[in-house]
Amino acid sequence: MKNLLLLLILSLLVAPAIFSQDTPVSVASDESPAAGDETKADQFFFDENYKAALDEYLVLLEESPEDLKYNFNTGLCYLNSDFNQIKAIPYFEKVVFYDEEASTVYYLMGKAYQVDHQFDRAIDMFNKFIEFHDMGSEFSVEEAQIEIEYCENAYELMKFPKDCTFENLGEHINSPFPDYFPFVTNDERFVVYTSKRDDGSEIIPNGTYASNIYFSEVKNGEYQDGIPMPGATNDPAESEVIVGMSGDGSQILLMKGEEGVSGDILSGDFQDGKLSNIKPLDQKVNSKYREIAASYSLDGNSIYFVSDRPNGYGGTDIWIIKKLPNGKWVVPFNAGPDVNTERDEDFPNLSPDGEFLYFSSKGHFSMGGYDIFKAKWNLDSLRFVNPRNLGYPINSVDDDMNFRISRSGRYGYMSALREDGYGDYDIYRVTINEVESEYSVLRGEITSAEPQFEVLSAEITVTYLNNGGLFGIYTPNPNSLRYVIILPPGEFEVFVDSPGFEPVSFEVKILGKSSFQPEIERDLKLIAK
Repeated sequence: MKNLLLLLILSLLVAPAIFSQDTPVSVASDESPAAGDETKADQFFFDENYKAALDEYLVLLEESPEDLKYNFNTGLCYLNSDFNQIKAIPYFEKVVFYDEEASTVYYLMGKAYQVDHQFDRAIDMFNKFIEFHDMGSEFSVEEAQIEIEYCENAYELMKFPKDCTFENLGEHINSPFPDYFPFVTNDERFVVYTSKRDDGSEIIPNGTYASNIYFSEVKNGEYQDGIPMPGATNDPAESEVIVGMSGDGSQILLMKGEEGVSGDILSGDFQDGKLSNIKPLDQKVNSKYREIAASYSLDGNSIYFVSDRPNGYGGTDIWIIKKLPNGKWVVPFNAGPDVNTERDEDFPNLSPDGEFLYFSSKGHFSMGGYDIFKAKWNLDSLRFVNPRNLGYPINSVDDDMNFRISRSGRYGYMSALREDGYGDYDIYRVTINEVESEYSVLRGEITSAEPQFEVLSAEITVTYLNNGGLFGIYTPNPNSLRYVIILPPGEFEVFVDSPGFEPVSFEVKILGKSSFQPEIERDLKLIAK
């Protein structure tokens, strides 16, 4: 028993980072095949390079299938993998077989079942951890009780999934490596995000690449190829992470330094497609404590930021600092108990109308780690109140860290690990289907190209260009022969038929994002047969 506990304690020296997704972890490719080298495997493991460590341990297990260390560490490697967490179970079970009181293993098995949405089994494992808990475990009884709470919350939230659609932003934005923390302007004119891709950056010990900030703008309704943020340092030897942006995109907030970025929050001006004038935020924001994210109010005179400074409610809280008319910043104040909890909060983002505060929290009614919530501004208390979970599948049993809503309220941006992705965390545009699309008005007048002929009537048929399906049939005003058709984003064919005239057809593309046009004018002149 004592030997096994010692093994678990030694192996779990890296455990505080196991479940943290504040900076998504992926492993850079390693061309050399695994050789079953224990020294190499252990080094990969303690560097948190779980993919490389897993390859080595699987070879070692072929020769020593009962070895407790190999089984335990293999289970941990699977628990830190993408989509394969449930594969950790048989390896952990082998450890428990030799010592049914190895409480830490029950906790880890609970995490594996939890990620696999087997909540009843997860709760059983967490209860076993509580039953056999000992002081040598890396995890506490309180942590297990919180995980049980998460499982119960997830079970309820998943009964009533939200009507939303995930759209991967595609290869122009995403890569086989982690792409995360997207920030989009209110009008969806451009997006900036963080990427740990193979772009010449140094490989750090855990096998990932140092992170850089990327930028992509919209042209003709589509995002263009993401490029390194113009004006950003993007030093190959250090990590840069975007942590906030003003709604109009004129102010970018970032952090940089060694991996596990810490230090001051920096602010830069973004004008004419380039970041400049990068400098630390006011010292009333940056402190000797930890600050990890920030965003501007609509008028730029308030900053919402995250800090673990004293006099909060526990963990990291959301704080607010306001600027006086003379340009000086006042003393920050806490956003209050309606938003902050005894657990961690992160990534505050205001809706474009200022009515809602979107933020991440491990408290409130989370279904696992950080969930995304929105709180509504209350005119009486002058605070954001009544946080509401955005629901499943926007939230998951993993950490969901940053959500940015568009001006229309129909589209949100976030990073997610999904099986339809490019191999790791990708940037997604989430359509909230209960919010109506922005529609464009197609209008015009139908007349004859030849004065001696008169158009008396017409019929307009609109079909979807991609599949020919009917969208609608319309009749112009019989007196003026003017027509009005309201169309959602998409591509359509418009066919006009009038007795005695040649039929006319044309295509129209209703663009979204910043390319959206509220009105499109199209007059038609028909030619007599």
